[in-house]
Amino acid sequence: MIAKQYNFIFHFLLLSSILVSAQVVDNKGVYTFSDGSVRVYPKPKWKDMITNIPKDFIATSKSFISKENIWYTGGALATTA
Repeated sequence: MIAKQYNFIFHFLLLSSILVSAQVVDNKGVYTFSDGSVRVYPKPKWKDMITNIPKDFIATSKSFISKENIWYTGGALATTA
């Protein structure tokens, strides 16, 4: 059973690496997809995961109570009440 899960994960990662290629240019990750689209993201610094906690917490809180997510929030609250 566990061997099947590892086999699936291995093949999923292998397929993902074939469909997406990445390069690092000027401290930015450049990702090229099989359809030709290109995405450029700044490479995070090692301390970003710690220094971004307050900003991430505020953004998550705002998203949680936004108008477009109110039905999902209400449903989650109703099912756990």
